[in-house]
Amino acid sequence: TSLNVRYKHAKMISGRLYVANVFIENTDKSEQHPNWIMFSEMNKPDVIPITNYIGVSDLGNGQITNLEEMGGSLVVFSTNSVYRLHVPSNDPMSWSLMEAVETIGCSADDGIINVQGKLYFCARDNIYMMDANFTPQPISQYIQGTYLIDYTDKVKLRHDPIKNQLYAIFENKECYAINLNRILNNEYIWQRICFGDEFLNNNNLTDL
Repeated sequence: TSLNVRYKHAKMISGRLYVANVFIENTDKSEQHPNWIMFSEMNKPDVIPITNYIGVSDLGNGQITNLEEMGGSLVVFSTNSVYRLHVPSNDPMSWSLMEAVETIGCSADDGIINVQGKLYFCARDNIYMMDANFTPQPISQYIQGTYLIDYTDKVKLRHDPIKNQLYAIFENKECYAINLNRILNNEYIWQRICFGDEFLNNNNLTDL
């Protein structure tokens, strides 16, 4: 049977391609699985057999919104939670999937970024920082009121490696920045940045 797998999210880890929120087309029928993770054969990222899938069964009405890597594990973001796929070897039988974070998720496809081994992501109530302990730490309390008003699923996170600043860019063109060096000193001061219409042009945000 001919199989065509399309997907919204993908991550390459240790020679294997992981994809999620998939749409499968074959000669018999088409299937959409917003809660599936599929994975390629080892060192063959373009070969994804139909049997190579993991269903995240307890998402409810949610869906997988992004994939990231942390410490060799696949981090699976959904609308309402965060999962960890532990991959200790190349044998899928040894893998384990667990819900690492309950009640906090990320429905903004572009609201997740990996910076210096830490994941930053936009939930509905806060921007969180998460390290290998999988314990999200809120970092946007300083602009909490503004964040709750401006948040939509179109919010973006960008990082400037030269200034080591994290930018939160909202759909209404509001933008705030925080220096990640200050977070190390438990200083969570955000500054409002003016970008104007640059939010609408992804090319202008390549480095942010």
